[in-house]
Parts: sequence; structure tokens; C-alpha cells
Amino acid sequence: MNYSFVKPKLKPVFNLYTKIWIVLFSFGVIFISIISLIFFIKTKFIDSQILNMKQEVVVSKKKIAQAKLDYEILYERKQIADFINSDNGSNLYLKESVKNLFDLIIKTKYIKLDYIAYGKNSLQLRGITPTKEMFALLVETPLKSVFDESYTDFYKLENGWFRFSNSNKKIGIDDER
Repeated sequence: MNYSFVKPKLKPVFNLYTKIWIVLFSFGVIFISIISLIFFIKTKFIDSQILNMKQEVVVSKKKIAQAKLDYEILYERKQIADFINSDNGSNLYLKESVKNLFDLIIKTKYIKLDYIAYGKNSLQLRGITPTKEMFALLVETPLKSVFDESYTDFYKLENGWFRFSNSNKKIGIDDER
């Protein structure tokens, strides 16, 4: 039995407006998810760049500190060179003798200097030599001809060579740098 002349239509579960809202809501959620993923990736990338920059800053600071130390060493050597090259009449003979001595040490290739302290009228040398006799012949004799006082101490090393410490001074003249 039918009470209607029209056939009933099946109603959809979601009407057109509901479908549009569901599509728009899904699009919004997907859009927000993509944007948050992009921000997450960019944040990680920026964090890695910041870490690299921090490491570069640390390396740069170390290089700056080393450059400062190198500058101080070079400045001190320049001061010593300027002092040695200054034209003091009393110091001219001493400078030439010490220069000749250093030239002789460089030519031997056996005597190695570790430390040199040159004052106005004094000289201190430290280094290594294969034998005491070689040091006495090549270095100590010329030093004794230039300076009034010359003292040398030797310490034997495990390899058979000797470590020496030599102090020289002109008597009666204060040592100024």
C-alpha cells in the first residue's frame, strides 16, 4: 500500500553544504599541517646554521688569539732588532761581533739555539751541541773575545748531545734593554 503518488528519494547522509564544509575543513587542516612542516624543517635548518656559525666564531676567536700572540712576539722581536740596529757608538763593535757569531752558528748546522737574550751589554744563549769541544771552539772562544765575563754550563742529554746555557757580560756597564 502506497500513500503517496511520488516515489520517495533517498536522502544522502551529508547534504551539499555539509560536504562543502568538510572539504574546506580538510583543506584547512592539510594547509596548516604543510605550513607547520615547512616551519619545522626551516627551524631545523636554521638551528644547524646557527651551530655552524657558533663553531666558526670559536675558531675565529682562537685564530684572533693566536694572531695577537704572534703579533706580540713579532713586536718584541722588532723591538730587539731596532735596539740591535740602533747606532750606539759603544755598542757597534759588540753588534758586529754577535752578528758574526750568529753567522758562524748558522753555518755549522750542528749547534742549535733555543733561546737568545740580547741586552745592551750582555748576551745569553741556550741550545744544544754535539760536543763540548765544538761549542768551545766555534762559540765560546769568539764570545770570550767580545765579552769580559763568559760562563757556560753543560747538561748531557740521553742521545749523547749536550744542552748548554751560556751567559756573557761586559764588566762595568749596566745591562739595559
